[in-house]
Amino acid sequence: MKTRTHWLDILKTSVEKKSTERHKSAARASTRLVNAFSEVLTQHTDKTDRSSANHEGPLAREALLDLLKNEREWWSFFKLCCERGSRRLTAQAWQFRDELRDRGHYFQTEVMEVTLLGLARDLLPESAAAVWDVEWAHELCKDALSRSAVAYGALSAEEKDALDLSVQHKWDERMTTASRGNDPAAFRAALKGWEQAGLDALNPARVKGGAA
Repeated sequence: MKTRTHWLDILKTSVEKKSTERHKSAARASTRLVNAFSEVLTQHTDKTDRSSANHEGPLAREALLDLLKNEREWWSFFKLCCERGSRRLTAQAWQFRDELRDRGHYFQTEVMEVTLLGLARDLLPESAAAVWDVEWAHELCKDALSRSAVAYGALSAEEKDALDLSVQHKWDERMTTASRGNDPAAFRAALKGWEQAGLDALNPARVKGGAA
């Protein structure tokens, strides 16, 4: 019998009905004195983003730190977004992306999102945006499951029986570790790995199912 992961049960459920589950992120109101601005940013300017999935992470972090350190209005905007929560911060990622693009730095919006969340955690640890956002993670997982469900739903009964998703185990563990460590970039990278591993497993399942 093929090894199954708990994600297979979730995947099957997502094919049968649309999930309406919602999680509420914890929010903690807080402030950071403006006169600590220079000290905090200087402390993190040379720090690389240890959790970035690719080379864009550290570069985006460096560019954002430079922007926040030298442009007070952008620091104020960043701080305001952080105080209102991670949803507000990620929703405004495009503005930071466009500003950096005007300065000759080109990054994808999703890179901006996780980098901003990481900076919120490091620079304003008491802000609402620094808290792990369960709802954000849930939405990412739901989207990944939805895409996987399309491919899974196209399988025959025999192909579904032949499906082995044990290859996703390591990605499950990485996602759990990232969420416990409040590491948005690592979580997103692990989720991408989980999704790709599942999609890759579908092709062998079709071959095995067809040959059965």
